[in-house]
Formats: sequence, C-alpha cells, structure tokens
Amino acid sequence: MTPSNNLFASIDMGTNSFKMLIIQTDKTGKFLTIDRHKDPICLGRDFSSSISEESLIKAVTCLKRFNQVLKANKISPQQTICVATATVREANNVIDFKRSVLESTGFEVSVLSGEEEARFVYLGVLQFLPVFDKRVLVIDIGGGSTEFVIGEKGNVVLGVSLKLGHVGLTQKFGKDWNLMEMREFVKLVIKESELVEKIKALGGFEAVVGTSGTIRAIEKAVFNGYGKECVEGNKVLLREWKFSRGELSGVVERVCREGEEERVKREGFFNRRSEFIVAGSVLLEEIFEAVGIEEMEVSEYALGEGVITETLSKIFEGYDLNANARWHSAVRFATRFSGKKGIKSAAQCSSIAKEIFEGLRKWSEVAGNQIDVLLDAKDLECLEAACLLHNIGLITGKMGYHKQSYHIIMNGSHLQGYNAEEIKLIALLTRHHRKKFPKFDGGSLQEFADELKQKFRVLCAIIRLSVVLQQSDGLNFQDMEFLHSQEGFKLIFREAGGIASLPLPGDMGKELRKELENFKILSPGSRLVARQTIDATLTKYSSLDLQRETGNATSSMEVEKFQLVIIGICFDTGMEEGVVELHDDNGKIDRKLTISVHTFSDLTYTSPVVFLYLLKECYAHGTCKATNKFRILQQKVYNALENSPQPGPATFAVWCLYILPIFGLYCEGLSHLIISALRRFLNRAPTSEDTSKAKVIAAQLFLDIVGGLVEHDERIVVKILEVFDVKLADIDEALCQLKVQDDYKSDRAKTLVEEYIFKLTNSQSYMTAASLLEHFSIRQSGQPFLVKMMQNKQSRAAEKWATFMGKSMLCALVQEYVDQNMLKQAYETIKKNNLKQEFPDVYHKYKESSLKKLAEKALWDLAEAKTHGDKQLLEYLVSLAMEAGYLEKVEELCERYSLEGFLNVKESEAGVLESKYLHLDELAFENIIWVDEVDGLCAATSHIEECKVVGLDCEWKPNYVKGSKPNKVSIMQIASDKKVFIFDLIKLFEDVPEILDNCLTRILQSPRILKLGYNFQCDMRQLAQSYGELKCFNNYEKLLDIQNVFKEARGGLSGLAEKILGTGLNKTRRNSDWEQRPLSHNQLEYAALDAAVLVHIFQRVHNHSQTAGLPEGNDKIEWKSHIVSRMDNPNKAKKEPKNKKRIGR
Repeated sequence: MTPSNNLFASIDMGTNSFKMLIIQTDKTGKFLTIDRHKDPICLGRDFSSSISEESLIKAVTCLKRFNQVLKANKISPQQTICVATATVREANNVIDFKRSVLESTGFEVSVLSGEEEARFVYLGVLQFLPVFDKRVLVIDIGGGSTEFVIGEKGNVVLGVSLKLGHVGLTQKFGKDWNLMEMREFVKLVIKESELVEKIKALGGFEAVVGTSGTIRAIEKAVFNGYGKECVEGNKVLLREWKFSRGELSGVVERVCREGEEERVKREGFFNRRSEFIVAGSVLLEEIFEAVGIEEMEVSEYALGEGVITETLSKIFEGYDLNANARWHSAVRFATRFSGKKGIKSAAQCSSIAKEIFEGLRKWSEVAGNQIDVLLDAKDLECLEAACLLHNIGLITGKMGYHKQSYHIIMNGSHLQGYNAEEIKLIALLTRHHRKKFPKFDGGSLQEFADELKQKFRVLCAIIRLSVVLQQSDGLNFQDMEFLHSQEGFKLIFREAGGIASLPLPGDMGKELRKELENFKILSPGSRLVARQTIDATLTKYSSLDLQRETGNATSSMEVEKFQLVIIGICFDTGMEEGVVELHDDNGKIDRKLTISVHTFSDLTYTSPVVFLYLLKECYAHGTCKATNKFRILQQKVYNALENSPQPGPATFAVWCLYILPIFGLYCEGLSHLIISALRRFLNRAPTSEDTSKAKVIAAQLFLDIVGGLVEHDERIVVKILEVFDVKLADIDEALCQLKVQDDYKSDRAKTLVEEYIFKLTNSQSYMTAASLLEHFSIRQSGQPFLVKMMQNKQSRAAEKWATFMGKSMLCALVQEYVDQNMLKQAYETIKKNNLKQEFPDVYHKYKESSLKKLAEKALWDLAEAKTHGDKQLLEYLVSLAMEAGYLEKVEELCERYSLEGFLNVKESEAGVLESKYLHLDELAFENIIWVDEVDGLCAATSHIEECKVVGLDCEWKPNYVKGSKPNKVSIMQIASDKKVFIFDLIKLFEDVPEILDNCLTRILQSPRILKLGYNFQCDMRQLAQSYGELKCFNNYEKLLDIQNVFKEARGGLSGLAEKILGTGLNKTRRNSDWEQRPLSHNQLEYAALDAAVLVHIFQRVHNHSQTAGLPEGNDKIEWKSHIVSRMDNPNKAKKEPKNKKRIGR
C-alpha cells in the first residue's frame, strides 16, 4: 500500500559502509532519489568469524542516526527496508546481531544471500541505464564479496557471488601488499567458481555494467587523469561514465606504485577509500582479464535502488521495470549534474508541474476544450524531464544558469530514447523557465510546427509557475489539489507543518504574480485563483460496526462473509486495516477481528477457505521483504493454531493443505508456511486425538496427490508425510476407506508408494525419492538406484540414500566417488562414516593429491607436516621431490625418516619415471644457450631475427610470504625450431640495460616474427612490473597466445602438449628457485621445454591445417586453416568469419 507521502527508504548495511537512500515515487511507481546518507561503518575491518561488540555498537549508533532522519521526513518503519550483505551473512552471530539491531533501533534486518544481492543490484542498474533489452553482465564489488549477474529483459539468467571483496583482500594481503599472491588468489577463486564457463554456456553478454563505490572511484580516477594525462576541456561534457581495459590498467599501475609520495597522492585523491582502492582495482583488473571485458559502463544505482524497485513492484500492480526508459534517462541525467539539494528541488518542481498539467487537461475537457491544443502523455514526459533538468546549469554558476542548462542538453548525448525534436523542446523549456517569457513568432522556435509552438507555450507557462511555486517557502507540495469547473480552476496547497500562515494572493511575491499572469494567457477569460487553504485530510474509515449496518452477526458463515467484505474494502480503498466488531445479545462488543494488509492480529473462528484467502492477500500485498513477510505470517499462523481452531489445529492445518492448490502460484509458499508453523506448534503442544484425525486426512491427501486429484510440490509431499507422521499402515487404512476392498491386497500401500517413487526417479527428482524411501523404510532399491543417482550428478541424494541403507551402500557410494575421480567427496564420506579401514588406498590417494598441490607450490615444509609421519605419504613426498629435482629435500627427508632403502628403489626406477614426461632431446633440439653477457645477447638476437616463429616464456621465483613484494622475472626463454636461448634478465639488466632494451625491442616488436605464448598475459604483466624502465615490454607485435585460440585442455600447457604431441610436461619443477646461479640441469631443461614445446605444437598444427580432415576420436582436434592465417595478421583474430566455428575462448 502506498504511503500518503509517497516516500520510501532503503538501508544497505555493507561490509565497508552503511548507506541510506530516500526516494519519492509517483502513482505509476517511477521514483526520484531525494536524499542519500552514508556512514563509514566498516564491519569487515575486525571481522574474523563473528561481528565484534565494537562493530555492533558502531552499527547501532549509525542506524539510530538514520532513524532520526527518517522520522524527520515522516518515513515509517513500514516504508523502510533494511538489508545486510556479505559480512553479516557470513557471521556466526548473525542472529544475535539482528536481534540487537531490532531491539535498539526497531529495524528488521533482512540478510541477503549472494544470489539475491546480485539480483537486486541488477534491478538497480535497470533504473539507471537503458540496458533492459540487452544481455548485460553486472559486476558489483563490495567489501566482503563480489556479485556477478547476467540479466536480460528484467530477468536474471545467472547470479554468482564470490567471496572476493576489497576489505577482505586488504586484510589478507595488504600488510606489505604482495600483489602477485593476491592476483593468484583472485584467479584461483574465479577459476574454482567456474564463472567464466557459466558465462560462456549462456552465450556471453552484450554489455558490462559496474556498480559500487570502488568502480565509481576508478571511473572518477580515469576521468580525472589519475594514471594518465589529465582530460582537457570541459569535464562535465566529456565525462562518459565508462572506461576501457587500458584505462583501468593505467589506474592500477598508478595506485600500486610504492613510496611515501605516491601514498600521500593516493590518499588525497581517493580519501577514505584509499585504504582499499589497491585491492579493489587489482581485483577488477583480474576480473576484466578472466571474463574478457574490454569496456565497462558505470551505474550510480545499485543495491539500494534495486531493493526499492523490488518494493515498488509489489505495491504497484502491473509494475513494469521498463515502463519509461526515457524517464530513467532524464533521472540519470539530472542525477549526474545536480547535487542532493538540486535533485530534491527538481523533483518537487516536477511534481508540481505534473499536478498542474493533469488538472489543466481535465479542466479543458470539462470546460469544452478551452485550451487550443491537445496535451498527451509524451508532452507530460517532456515537461517532467525539463523540470528535472531545469537547474543542471547551476554547476557552472548561478548567473545565466538557465542558458547553461540549455547548452548542456543540446550539446550532450545524455537523453536517450528521445528524438531530436523532443530534445530541442526539453532544452528550450529549461532555457525559458525563468527571466523573460519567450516570443513565439521567431527565434529558436522557428523550426517548430504551429501545433508544437502552441504546446510549447502551455508547457512553458507550467514550468515557469512550477519553479516559482517550488521556490516559495511554506508550501506543502505533497498535499496539493487542482479543482476545476466550467468557470475556471483552483490550485490549492495545504499549509506546511510549522508555518503559521501563508501569504495571500495579493501579498505573493512579484515573481509569482507575474507567472500567474503568464498562466492566464493560456485561456483568456478563464478564472485562475491561487488560494491559501488549510483542509483536513480525508477521513479513513478504520472500523465498521456490523451490527448497526446488518444486524446481529453471530453465525460462522456471516462472520466469514463479513471478513471477506472487510478485506475487500481494505484492499480496494487502500486502507491499512479494517476491524470487525461482533456483539453479544446485550449489544456489548463480544470480540473484534482485525484484518490488515501486512499483519493481522486474529484469524480465529474462520473456515480454512477464508483463512487461506486472507493469508494469501497478506502474502501477496505485503510490502516488507519476503523473508520478513514469511516470518511474520508464520507467527500469525502459529498464533491461529494456538487459539484452538475447530476441529483442532492439526486437522485445521491439513484441511488448509487440501484446499491450497486452488490458490495457484501461492500454493507452494503458503504450504511451506503452514507446515513450518504446524511443526513448531506440535513440538510444543501435541494433542493425540487431533493429530490422529489429521494423520488420516493427511494419508488421504497423499493418495489424492499420487492419483493426480490434488497438485502439490514434491517437497511439500515429503513434509506432509513427515509432519503428520504418515506411515504405510495409515495409507492402508485410507485405501480401505476408499472402498477398494474388492481388489485390496496387503501390500497395496507399499506398491502404490513404490510406483510413485518410480515416477519421481523418471523425472529425476532423486532427493524426493530418497526421502520417501527413507520415510517408509523401503529398502528394496539397491546399488543400481545409487548408480543412477550418481550418473545424474545427484550426489547429495545418493549420500542421503546410502546413509539410510547402511555401511554396504556407503562403501558402494565411496567406490562411485573414486571411479568418478571425486576424491574429496570420497574422503569426506570415509571420514564421516568411519570407513578408513575399508578404503585405506582412497584415503592415501586423497592425501597424495593434497601433497602434490603443496609440492607444486614448493611448500615442502608444510607438505611434510601434512604427512603426520605416515611412511607411505612420506615416500610419496620423496618421489615428488625427486621429480621436481629438489635433491637436497630428498636427502633431508630420507635421512630424517630413514628412507634410504626406498630411495635406492626409486633411483633404479628413475628411468621409468622420467619416461612419463616429454624431454628436450625428443624434440631434436641442438642445445640450450645461456645468455648473460653482451656478445651472447647480440648473437642470440641476430639468430632470432632470422626466425619466422619463436616460443616465449618467463620464469621467476615464487613468493608465498604474505605481505612481501613479488619477485622480479629472473629469466626469459625464446625458442626457435632448433635452439633455446635463456636470457638472464637480472644480470643483463644490471650490466647493459640499454643494449638489453634494444635487442628485446627488435625481437618483441618485430612484425616479421610470430611470437607464441601460453597464458602470456601474466608474463607480460610481470615483465612490465619487474622492468618498468625498459620500453621493450610496453608493446608486443604479432603475438599469439595459444590458450586463447585452442580448445581448453585439462592441465594447461602440459595437458595441451599431451593432447597434441602425445606426452605431457613435468610441471613440478616450475616453482623452484629461479634466482640461484647457476641453474640446475633440471631447471634449464624445464625452462627450455616450456618455450620449445610451443613451437612444436604450432608446427604440428600447421601440418594438420594443410591436411584434409584428420579424425582423432571423440576429442578430435579442430585445427582450422583460418587459425593459422591469423599468424600472418594478428588483427584478424579480432573478427571471426561468420561461416567458421569459433574455437577456444
């Protein structure tokens, strides 16, 4: 129900700050932001797993300040929606936090899930940008999480929330800013979420929109030249509210600079956000890289506006998110150029103008078309837009601001969806809203047709009067009335609160009298009266005495009828509640029944049908958040059950469940609500006679659901059986009552249940099927049922079923996990059900996979600790150290744990071990050339310049110490078809930086040499950070990143090599110490192979591309000739041929 003042508020309790938004809406649901408040309450700063007492005190203090503002604006708690995001969502003490906030401030906090938060952000973006018809990717970076949502035409098709927030990343990596470790962590989280794959599966996106303070701060930095040359000219007109990948990289490079001077500049530009801007900007850059974003548009509207939109969509029937895209464009335009005060006054002006416009149009109809032109909806739209934009010129100063408003509108492209004539009309209305009344016989109106000139005259008079009235003190613009008759019309304003008196028409200011005279020109001879009046508000009938109107109403049927009448009156007239007073024989009030839109105090003495109807109305029309609404209504249902409805609470509830399917869309939600309330009631006050009777009815309900006579969701069916404790015997009894004795069999109930379960499995409702089998203790289904669930990726249902069946089925489940290489799930099942003795190999296999991951990061000490002295795991760790070439670690482990005998065996098997991986001599390479002095550098450059194709790679020492700087790139490998040159960048940069820069520029920026890399973007970024003084790493000509062209292969470059060349690479050596000199033989071979294998993969591809169709089984390698053609012109890669299938990303 819309409040009388049309004001709503939303409070966003974020990780980094609390934000309050106040809006005013019109009768169609369009809204304007009239006030914003923000308080830097950083809940996530000291957040571990619980919200601290200090943070709670800060939060309550802030919310109390917000509440004072709301009370000053007469905004009630019912008009305020308070939501919390990541930090509160993940806190262990969230319930205590919500209770404390409610008791201290009166705010009911709704904690949003990550997906729900993403959806609200998308709704907010739709109110700011005209992207309704596009498939748009929206990214919102918060303090505790980042939300990704893809939406189209108002519907969310993908919502993902990742635990990547700028506050969390700052706490984790911000002590000494280990940027490389932070980047790797972000990449890992994105990769594990499968975000990129999910986006690709949906077909990508057409546009990208960023929200949140971090992204807006980056856009502001781009606009103001932070990280590049400052933008020249008029910044107001040049600002496009978007930025490219390159512009983002410039900002990131600048904010990541070290030194006290840069820190001071950063804090001066970003202010309070400077503490988190490094993490936020780096996070956004990694998102750009992972998702493949080239440009991002920025929205000022986000979560708060989305919450408001959701609320309005429940209040206004038929609310359309794209009802007026042009209106949103005008609002966005005004928001960008006007401050809080300016947008508030513009909104008031628009409201006044709309009332005058509507009243004038109605008066013209009543008085026989006294106005010469017909005003339509588009005219009103242009008038409202002009009112919103009339004061945007104030940004250049007050003198002549109306002219500046005109120029800003005419010279910009901010008004989207309007044609040129409409934009000119809006601009002229802003130009002439003050000073001299315009002449209509020349000047800027010459291009207009006569009819449009007449419309302009009317609209100009309205906007001029509206602006003057808005600027007059003491008028309450939220309570305005336009009265009309054939004699004339009256414009009436109520007295504003706190103002003793209003000036009479004769005492009004000069400006107002002048505009009234201009207004009279619209219809000569008509009477225009502006009158002061203080009217009482319309009386709302809050109660009805039914006895006086209809006599004594005592029967149950009459009470039901009266309740339905009252609830209908409430919803039709917008009343907040209606009270039914029932009287006894002496005329005294016996009891009152209160019916309300949002809550109700008493629904006893009603039949299930009336009860459900009233419940449905409250459920459908309530304006609070869905979670709050469910909790409130659940409590009311519980109260109704506690008041002992006839014939009993459990029986009453089951009859409600019988009737609910007739309510269509509301059936599922109300069913959950009633069942949860009944379960809570039965836990406290079970009544045997009532529950026994309800159980019989519930069994009949189950039979009707199975027979297709009643339709309920499958999950509701399970809940019905559980809450009423319906067993096979109860179903047998129900079958007997249905008079099927002739064909009755003792196991008829069990057969019927099994048939229903079979139907569920065919529709892949495995969780429901497993729940029913467990509930009825049916154990006939065996391992085939388990296998079927696993084949359909229903592991949760399979685990539930296996747990019910017992140890043998759990063992079968573990074996299924192992067969599908789901080692983590297998290990957790073994651990949870004490099956370690049954699966010792699986336990060790999972542990070995964990050790391998640690070994690949060179975290040997941690890996050793993870073995817990297990000899088998220690031997495996020694094997990993041997493969990686860490001979010192091998000797250390063998000596410490007495594994010399195992070492002898492994050394004898070394030849077999090495045969698993690709070796340099298999590629027929002549030699590896170490380059660390000038002559070698020049010779290597000359050789490489003669090559057509080379492979590139880099290595640097990894750094896993939190807060430490990333290490410099140590070596760079460049491979031809016969030789591999390994450049010692550290030494060459120290000795001959100019010569190194010149030589590498000749190689990397040569358009004649095709340079191959694999995920080389990471190497490029690291090279630029390590050697920023060298120009050679600023640009790469004719570079092909194979990862972006070829189909994804498991295992990265090693997996691709195995797929193409038949043998993979040994990647356990990649995290060794690349700064030691000299490098070991294993290190040299590993580094050379990473570059050389790229050339051989390319050569194999080139040969295949010239051979007609080479089938390679199910994993046929789709090498197309157009891929190879890209090598000659890398720009071709930007545009796919329409008749070719895209390969890779």
